[in-house]
Amino acid sequence: MRLIMIPYAAGTAYSFQALRSKIGQAAQTDVFEYPGHGQKLSLPLLRSVSEMAQEMLTQMFPVWEPYCLLGYSMGGIVLCELYRLLLEKNYPLPVHVFLCAIDVPRQQPEEETDMSDQALLEKLKELGGTAPEILENPEFMELLLPIYRADILAERNYVLPYEQIFRCEGTVIVGEEELNEEKQFSEWQRYFDKPIRFCKVKGGHFFIQEEPETFAKILKDTLRELKRVTN
Repeated sequence: MRLIMIPYAAGTAYSFQALRSKIGQAAQTDVFEYPGHGQKLSLPLLRSVSEMAQEMLTQMFPVWEPYCLLGYSMGGIVLCELYRLLLEKNYPLPVHVFLCAIDVPRQQPEEETDMSDQALLEKLKELGGTAPEILENPEFMELLLPIYRADILAERNYVLPYEQIFRCEGTVIVGEEELNEEKQFSEWQRYFDKPIRFCKVKGGHFFIQEEPETFAKILKDTLRELKRVTN
C-alpha cells in the first residue's frame, strides 16, 4: 500500500519526516513537495490550488498499485482538486483518503483579509507548528512569509463545487481544539458516496506535531485494514 501525503501551507517534505518514521512499514510513504518549497525552493511558487493539483498529477500519477491520499490543512483542499482531476482523466483512484486538520470546503472565495507580514506572522503564532526561534529570526521569516502568503491566497480563492466527488471511503481527522464535530461530519459526508470515519486527536491545528503517535496509529490501523481487504 502506498500513502501519498500533501502538505499544509508553507509545508515541505521535511514536515512529514517524523510521521513517516512512525508509520514505518505500514505503507510506502511519499510526500509531494510544492514548487517554491523545500528542495524545490528555486522554482516559482504556484498561485492556485488548481495549479498545485495539476503539478502533483504530472509528477506522481498515474499510480497503478493500491494507494491512499492524505491532505493536511491546505493539502486537503489540494487533495479535493486532485481527486477531481483523477476522475476527469479516468486515472486509478485511491482506495481511501485522509482529510486532516481541515474544515469543510467553502462555497465561495473567502473575503479579503489583511495579508501583511505582521498579520501573517500573528496567524502563524496562533496556529502553532512553527518553532519560536524561526518566528523570531528575520532571515527565516523573510524567506517563509512570501511562501505562506502565496499558499494562503491560493487556498482562500479555491471553491469546491458542492457535490459528491469521492468514490471511496474516507477518514476525517481533526484536533480537539478546532473541533466542530457535528457540522464537519455531516458536511464532509455529503462529498462521499461511502461512509466516512471521524477521528479526534488531542491538540490544535498542528496535532501532527503535538500528537504524532496518536495520529500515526490512526493511519496505521486504517492502512493495515485496507491492505487486508485489498490483498
